[in-house]
Amino acid sequence: MSFKWTDAHIRDKNIIDSGEFDTGYNALKGTINGGFDRENIENESVGSKQLRQDAFLSYAVKEGVRCQGTLEREEACFGNYILGKTYNVYNGGFITNSAQKLSKRFIEGMLHIEFNAWYYLNNQSADNTATAEKWVSGRWCMFTLNIDNVEVSRSEKLWNNVGTVRLIADIPITTGVHEVTVSWQATGYLDDYGTTLPTMKNEPLFYYDGGTILAINRYR
Repeated sequence: MSFKWTDAHIRDKNIIDSGEFDTGYNALKGTINGGFDRENIENESVGSKQLRQDAFLSYAVKEGVRCQGTLEREEACFGNYILGKTYNVYNGGFITNSAQKLSKRFIEGMLHIEFNAWYYLNNQSADNTATAEKWVSGRWCMFTLNIDNVEVSRSEKLWNNVGTVRLIADIPITTGVHEVTVSWQATGYLDDYGTTLPTMKNEPLFYYDGGTILAINRYR
């Protein structure tokens, strides 16, 4: 007759399936815990004093995320000034805000990340010709949320003059240092209007500010 192992004996050999290991592990764990479970412990008997801080998760917050790099001020109506990117310094495509990233060591499990901000999109032009108005009406912007330079969430095209953006993603994460960044892009400049509308390259195009990146790491 073969030897019968006790439930609380942890071993790594002669295991037919994972259930055998789980049975031994659970029995040993129950012994260590004194047999406590939800059936024999009083309600609300375990509170904040009995739980270790950050035992199940950790979090990180990056505030003050805004449009980075060279920004230009252009005089607008009534003598006001608008701060923003112009086509003199923006050549199209996604721009990653690597200057204001969230970097933290996470533990294997799930990572919940969010990005919130407000944006400004210049939908008016100093040139009031019909051609300019038609071109300006097609302006839009877009945001992405990235983990280690890999896109995990993308907004739709945003057309409003002023609005808010919120991106959320939940992804599996490995143990190690990871970086959360934000990227943006706006409507590309059409060279067809380069000779007829030279002022448009000097106008403020796009800006965002008040951004916050939140990361919640739930341990495995």
